Order: sequence, then C-alpha cells, then structure tokens
Amino acid sequence: MTRNLLGATGVAAILALVSPGAGADGLDFDTLYAFGDSLTDTGNLFALSGGAVPPAPFYVGGAFSNGPIWIESFAPKLRLGIDFTEVFGGNYAIAGAYTGLFGNADGIPVPLPAPALGTGVQSQIDLFLATSAGSGHGDDEGNDDDDDDDDDDDGGSRALGEDDLIVVWAGANDYLRDAIPPETEPTIPVGNIGTAVRRLHDAGGENFLVFNLPDLGAIPLADTIAAGSPGADLFLTALTDTHNALLAAEMADLRRGDDIEITLVDVNATFAAILADPARFGFDNVEQSCLFSGPACTTPDTWLFWDDLHPTAAGHAVVADVAAATLLGNREGPRWVGAQHEMAALMGSAHRAVATTRMRQSRHGGRRADLLGNRFTQDERQAAAFGLDHTGLGLIDGGFAPIDSETAVSFFLYGADDDGTRDGGATRLGFDYDSDLTAVGVDYRFSNAAVLGVVFGSGGATGALDGDGGSLALASDAITLYGSLRGNRFYTDAALGFSEDRYEDIGRPTGSALFPVASAATDGSTVFAAVEGGYLTERGPVSFGPFAGLAYRRSTIDGYQETGAGPLNLSVETQSDESVVGGLGVRGVAAVDSPLGRITSRLSLSIEREFRADDATIAASLPGNAQSRLIADGSDVEAIRLDGALDVRFTEALSGGIDYAGRIGSESDTDYEVLARFTVSF
Repeated sequence: MTRNLLGATGVAAILALVSPGAGADGLDFDTLYAFGDSLTDTGNLFALSGGAVPPAPFYVGGAFSNGPIWIESFAPKLRLGIDFTEVFGGNYAIAGAYTGLFGNADGIPVPLPAPALGTGVQSQIDLFLATSAGSGHGDDEGNDDDDDDDDDDDGGSRALGEDDLIVVWAGANDYLRDAIPPETEPTIPVGNIGTAVRRLHDAGGENFLVFNLPDLGAIPLADTIAAGSPGADLFLTALTDTHNALLAAEMADLRRGDDIEITLVDVNATFAAILADPARFGFDNVEQSCLFSGPACTTPDTWLFWDDLHPTAAGHAVVADVAAATLLGNREGPRWVGAQHEMAALMGSAHRAVATTRMRQSRHGGRRADLLGNRFTQDERQAAAFGLDHTGLGLIDGGFAPIDSETAVSFFLYGADDDGTRDGGATRLGFDYDSDLTAVGVDYRFSNAAVLGVVFGSGGATGALDGDGGSLALASDAITLYGSLRGNRFYTDAALGFSEDRYEDIGRPTGSALFPVASAATDGSTVFAAVEGGYLTERGPVSFGPFAGLAYRRSTIDGYQETGAGPLNLSVETQSDESVVGGLGVRGVAAVDSPLGRITSRLSLSIEREFRADDATIAASLPGNAQSRLIADGSDVEAIRLDGALDVRFTEALSGGIDYAGRIGSESDTDYEVLARFTVSF
C-alpha cells in the first residue's frame, strides 16, 4: 500500500525536504534567536528542572514531543547558527510560558538567572537583553501583562541586526491556564506578543518570524475540557480565531515601522488543512493523543498529536516545512512573478516582428503570396536585458525592388518556432523558453512608395524557470497594423498592435514538501508600437547608410490568487510594465552572384537606450503578511547591438540564411544568438 507524503517514513522525508538548499540561498540569515513556550523549547525547562520536566522516556531530548521539534529541523535547513544543547544558547523559549512575565513552570519552581522574574516571554527577553551587549534601535516600550508589568529599561542593550532571524511563538498557554471554560481577553496575549517584537526591534532586531495559533478547540485537550464543561471546545475555537485576527492586525501595525520585516506563519490554516484531509498528509489519527493511547500508538509518525497538547515529531515537521516555505515565499515570491513580464515581452516582440519582417520583405518585391518565418528571433534579445520590449531595429536589405502593379493586394502566411534563455536578475527569475507563432496578413500597395497592411497572429510560449523554479505558459493573440513609405533611398516603417494574453498555466514551487506547488491562471494585454527610418546609398555592390528607430510597449497582467498550496498561496496585484527604447546606427548590405545563387550579406551596428517614465512594481503577499514589493529600476540603460546575416537565394522561390544578433549592455550583461532560417515563396 502506498501512503502519501508522511506515512511511516514521512518524518524523515519532510525533514529532508524542508526548505531545500536552493530556497535557503534566498534566506540570508546567520543567527537564530527564539522566544516562546513548549512548542519551541528544545530543553531549557528540562535543564532548569534537573531533568524532571518533561519526564523521560515519554519525551525525547528534553522537548515536549517524541522526537525533534520544528525549530531543530528548521534551523539547519536554513543554515542558521544556534546551539540547542546549551541552555539559553540562542533559544530562550521555556515550556509553559505565557506571553507576559510568567508561565506554568513558575510553580515548579525552577531557578532562573537574574533579572528574569518568571518563565514568560517577557522574562525570556529580559534575560536575553541582560546577558547580551550592544546597542539597538531605541528604547524599551514595556508590556502589558495580566500577572505583572515589566518596567525595566533595557532598550539598547543588545545589538541584534539584519542578519538575525528572531522567532516569537506563544499564546496557547494564556488561553488554557485560567479556568474551565477558559476566560481571558485576547487583546492581552496579542498585546504582549506585539510588545515582545517591539522590545527586540528596539534592541536592533529587523527580521521576525511570528506564528499564529492552531485551533485550540480541535486539540485533544479541548475534548477533555469540554467533557466537564460542554461548549468549552467551541469557546476555545472562537478565542483562537479572535487571537489570530488581532495578531495579524498587530503585526501589520508593527510593519509600518522602519527597518522591520515580520513574516507571519499561518499554523492555523496548516493544521486546518491536515484536519480536513489527514490522509493527504500521511496522518491516520488527528484527534487523539498518541502517548495517552498506550499500546495502540505503535506508529507515532501517523499521529498528529503526541500528548493532548503537543504535536508529534511528524506534526512538528509540518510546522518546520511551512515556516521555511513562508519565509521563502515572502522573499522570493515577487521575484518569481517578475518572470511573467519577460514572457509578455517575448510574445510582444514576436507579434511586432511579423510586421517588421513583412515590411522588410515588401521593399524587395514580394509576390502575391509569400511564406515567411523564423525571423523575429533576431530582434528578440533586447528584452532579455531589460525585462522589457525592444526596438526590433532589424537588418534591412539594400536596394528597393520595383513593384508589380498586379500584386497591389498581397497576403502572406508567417510561421516561427524558437527556444532560448532569458537571464534572471534582482527582480525576476530567469527561464528557458519555447515559443511558436503563426500569423496571416494582407497588405495593399498604393504605389511604389506606400504599403499598408494588417496581420493577425496567434502563438504562445512556455517557460521553465531557473532552479526548478516552476513553469509558466502564455497564449497570445494579436492584431497589428503596419505601413511603409519609401523615397529614392529613404524609407520609414511603422507598426501598431494589440494582443490579448492568457497566462494559462502558472505553477510556482513553494519550497514546501506538504504544499509543493501553487497554481494560478490570469489574463493580460500588451500594446506595442514601433517606427523606424533609414537611408541607404550605393557604392558598387555595397549599400550602406544610417537608421534610427523608436519602439514602445506596455503590458498589463491582471491580479490573481494562487490555489492549491493552502497557507502558501500568493495573492498577486495587477502588474503593468512600460518600455520605450530608441536606437541609432548604421547598416550595410552587399550582394554578389555565385553558383549557389545570389548571396547577400548584411551588417549593422547600433546604440540603443531604454527610457521609461516609471519604475515597474511587482507586489505579492501570503495570507496574513504584508505585500512584498520589488521595483524594477526605471533608469536609462544603454546597449550596443551588432547584427549580421548571410542570405542565399537559390531560386526565385527558395532561399535560406544565417542570422547573428549580439548585444553588450551598460550593466556588463551580454546576449547573443545565431539563427538558421529557410523561406519559400509562391
């Protein structure tokens, strides 16, 4: 029998997959500090109580579970420095802690170093600040506590910094400690958590990982409470919901401060998904305590709860998996989304290049019907540097052929297939792509000097993002109007088009083994335009001259909500991206007759500059978290382009050639491509 994700060997599988190395590269922290309760305590209470709590052999390694708890697998996978064998060696969490000064363990009692007054989160921070040296952002703001107040002024006593990740996870004990049914006001625990974050931020902390609570009304302990006090489980569920809503609002308020990033891990949604479909995650029992079930619990890896409150190692592996993936999503999500504009640029250039190819061909005496193809790729590379469209200042053959009045109305069929690579950058992932385009067009020649036409194109592109970064598929339909004017040796080409884009398959790897892929689909559109003018003069078999051009593109991608990844689904805002690129250069054409046929060589050198009025913004967010925003710099970018081609016309109907396009950017990036093509006319 095949069991899904966890199963009997599921813990090892999840621990191996939590935040893979590729994802960890985007999470550049050096040190981890943790504050909280038994869900994060790796042995502090066990050491303070002389090994009495929690009792072995029912609990392993001094933690309240049957194996490693979430932070023990989370830290090494992210290559975070912390010594779990040392008491308060970075992990200050103490089992039984409330969000204030005190906790359940205060009644044992346990010896605590000064100045800690108790085992609560605020006392943990007091101890941390007192035993660490340095300077921070500002002053301590104190805290609210239903037991006592902490008025110590310890602000500025610790130099936390941008390389430290700080974990705060507490609150469950506040709701489970008082009475049956429990009676407490969620604003107090939430306020204390907010105070904890403020105090640590005042001490220099910038990066926080804060956890909400799973449904306390769905843990085994809630059934025990409800047996003596009917309805207590429902009350705990309501308290949990209120706590989590207030916590999300409190963290949103704290994010308004300077130099602070707070990632909220949605444990509630994660456990809700497991409770709704245990088998999907490899669990057989999600309602009872494995430890308290006696000999019946022979496969703890398939149980969610070890005792009536704490998860098994398998349950903790779930938390570690989602915590790492949430951090990764907050950091890398917008950069993944940025690749979508690259795909829009790719197809926009493909549609416009159909008209460019036709106008270039029409200046040399096209037939009533022509078959064209695989020419757009010589223009396409400009987009790779900017994440935008490009001028498409392609190579133009020398000379102008006379127009046959009988071919005033012409039509053509265009087909092209291409594959290539787009390099990534600070605001986007790179990808390998395959694209295709089929188009049909018709034009009318008013005279030897003027041609007007329209082309309808349909195509698409699929991309595989770098680093097993997922997939992206775009289908695009466009209409393009074009026109060409020419004098003796002058010419002017212009094109204007619009495409409807359908992003039919967006698949983003989340970095989670439990929720591996988030999926989405959305629509968009692209407006593109270009104008180019040039002059060619002849010197024997060689034609040469200057040219200049300007191209514009604006693409819009509708906002969307991912599905299929539970708490790791991104919400992406509507995106828009604009490009204006100008170019100036010279080109030359030489033609000779040979036994193979007429051979034409072309070469052009140009300087291109991109202008954009506004920076492009990419905004995405995970549930309960602030929008992560990336801004593509809209400053001017220059590039030098070198393009060349060699054509052989074997017969009137058959020709072939090789194109080269190279580009050296002002930001030390280089692109080039070589294209072989084949054309049949009829």
